Amino acid sequence: MRGRKTDTVKKYLEVICKICRQAAIDGLLPQTAAQAIAGITLVKSIDEDDNRAIKYLTSAELSKLINLDRSLLSEKEGMTHDMFLFSAYGCGPRISDLITARWIDVNFEKKELCKIQVKTRGRNIIPLSDEALEILRRWQGKHEVFVFGLLPDDFNLKDEEKLRTKRNSITATINKTLASIAKKANLGKKLTFHMARHSWAVNALEQGMPISMISELLGHSSSAITEKIYAIHRQEAKAEAV
Repeated sequence: MRGRKTDTVKKYLEVICKICRQAAIDGLLPQTAAQAIAGITLVKSIDEDDNRAIKYLTSAELSKLINLDRSLLSEKEGMTHDMFLFSAYGCGPRISDLITARWIDVNFEKKELCKIQVKTRGRNIIPLSDEALEILRRWQGKHEVFVFGLLPDDFNLKDEEKLRTKRNSITATINKTLASIAKKANLGKKLTFHMARHSWAVNALEQGMPISMISELLGHSSSAITEKIYAIHRQEAKAEAV
């Protein structure tokens, strides 16, 4: 289970507990053992967005990444670079939502990305900046169904277990690629894909966007979640403003 998110481990534990309860009913396992296993709990639930020490790129660091000479990047690095910047420009969509983004989700006329979020299962409409649209246009015609071509055209998005496995594998590969990109951009810090999401949100806060609007664009279920995630940064910003 090492390296797994807490919510993922919980799902595995739920399955194990269910099997043990049935084994106890069938007389294959002592009731005391089944009860002990059912009593296993995780001390802390960690959400990918619920990180007290959020990591993000400053404006200067983001500029380094934006201005990186693309001729220095391999094809895989170029794709990863585009995906990261798309998230940083485009209201911080999660990596899972970019992996599953389809061309039918993109409306160039309205300048919107409208899709069901993988994590929350809620539909989110994201207004796209000119920079985000420019990245999408670079990828037009390369793949028929999925924007960045990380899933085969016939992939069934309703197969949640298969999607979870595929997503974890792709995410690990992308984060390794980002490490290489960070070195080429001389960032001097470890780069992960989720930093694009935080970078967009922090930049939006610094520009004075209301927290309720940031929450809606990030696809959070409530502003309280957004407040909790960025509380430390907001406190720092308030102190600086005073």
